Amino acid sequence: MKVKITMILIMNICFGLLSGCWDKLELEEQAYVVTVGIDIAEGDNIVVTCQIANPQGGSTAGSGGNQNEPAAEIVSFTMRDFLSIRDLAASSVTRRITFTHTKTLVVGEDFARSDKFYNILESIVRDRQVRRDTYLIISKESAEDFIRNNQSALETRPHKFYEFMSKRWQESGLVPVSIIRRFIHDTESGEALHLAIYGTNEKTGIAGEKDEDNYIAGEVDKEGGNIVQLIGSAVFKDGKMINVIDGEDTRIALLLREQIDIDTYFVTYKDPKDEEYVITIRLTKHKKTKVDINTDNEIPTINVVVPLEASVVSIPSNVDYVTDEGNKNFLADYIGEELKKKTEKFLDRSKEEFKMGAFDWYLIARKQFNTLEEYKLYNWREKYPEAEITVEYDVSIKDFGRLFQPHTNREGSANQ
Repeated sequence: MKVKITMILIMNICFGLLSGCWDKLELEEQAYVVTVGIDIAEGDNIVVTCQIANPQGGSTAGSGGNQNEPAAEIVSFTMRDFLSIRDLAASSVTRRITFTHTKTLVVGEDFARSDKFYNILESIVRDRQVRRDTYLIISKESAEDFIRNNQSALETRPHKFYEFMSKRWQESGLVPVSIIRRFIHDTESGEALHLAIYGTNEKTGIAGEKDEDNYIAGEVDKEGGNIVQLIGSAVFKDGKMINVIDGEDTRIALLLREQIDIDTYFVTYKDPKDEEYVITIRLTKHKKTKVDINTDNEIPTINVVVPLEASVVSIPSNVDYVTDEGNKNFLADYIGEELKKKTEKFLDRSKEEFKMGAFDWYLIARKQFNTLEEYKLYNWREKYPEAEITVEYDVSIKDFGRLFQPHTNREGSANQ
């Protein structure tokens, strides 16, 4: 009996210890960083900018809401080590800094072009709080300026801007969906360029007329609204930024990848039957790109077929592409040829200027070898600039919008 009583007392003591909350941390005691910016500073220092969400700011739900409070607080620190910010922030931030909800990392272009960038980024992701699916944005100006000037009137919550924009990125293909995990993977492989999102809040203007996707951030002629522009890609090679490409080349790079990295997008072309007008087309990559690589010879050969469905949504010239099968097939071939010309131009640039591709073709080439050692001996990186590449676009006309007949002109007949 005494033994049972003793056991019960011991168990009660143990349960009491196990159920204790001595290490608890209330939600209101934590400062959730939703956006982080990193810039290069003098010496070995970096500038870390944190956009900290205010859970009560701008909220009307519940009695604790206060629309007069700001939705976020932005603080910047100059330091030698990124992770030390948790302790250093205690000098002015009342809550404990946490990166568990951080979904966006903004890096100033000057820092991205430096030799220090990759080493510092690699050390950052070692921290358990830093998520590897964090979006990577390269800003033309400093990351601090980019974050402070990104004021979207439609989104009072700062994290919502990037959350909603990420969906638009995949739809339009004007920027790549770049995350830290993929950046590290491409860099460590040593076989591929990495394309990161490129943005700015500085309007630079454009020289001459451009198509709807020939812009890089800052060139879009826009008035009003948020001054931030995100279009084009920052090109990274071996973990260091080397150049910028526009929205058109970004789309081409995404289309050439085997997987579907772009849903559907709009594009305009001169009407091949009447060049006074342009036609508007919605292109959809409905199947994977077919990539055949032959590594049997010293110089690899690469044959690429990109399947696309086209919806013609605007024909101002009134040319009958709807019921005339000859015109319809001519238009499909014309779209394919225009895409092929632009693609060949970008491929030449990737071979001559970048000396590396951004299409993940090395993963397909690696399957041609029995062992990893054989693949390394083949030296794909050195052979890519000499590769023989042919690209074809298999374009099929899906529909012509909501009209089932060609639009007629004033005389009552469609142009031929």
